[in-house]
Amino acid sequence: MKPKINLLILIGSSLIFTILLTLTNPSKLPLFFFIFPFALLFLILFTLSNIVLRRLFMLSDYHKKRREMISIFFALFVTIVISMQSIGQLTLRDFIIIMLIVSISIFYVNKTSFTS
Repeated sequence: MKPKINLLILIGSSLIFTILLTLTNPSKLPLFFFIFPFALLFLILFTLSNIVLRRLFMLSDYHKKRREMISIFFALFVTIVISMQSIGQLTLRDFIIIMLIVSISIFYVNKTSFTS
């Protein structure tokens, strides 16, 4: 995506996320609104990591797919860890397993050629 669109998505989803968390009472919400903040968190983390990878490592459009895959794995890792912690199911063993899966996936993505 273009940098301006990424920034708009980041700002918009961050505002919605903040409003949702500050103005709602979890005990009175339907199930959808328990999953929605995690989806928003994933979107925020994906967009933010995509922007950071583009700026920090100067990954051009040539590396766009690789950058997006790494951003997806990072956002997925953080979202899974936070969601498991929020329901009280995160243990050290789970954290290590998730970390290994994400690390192997990122290694695989870096070694894969995305040229068509």
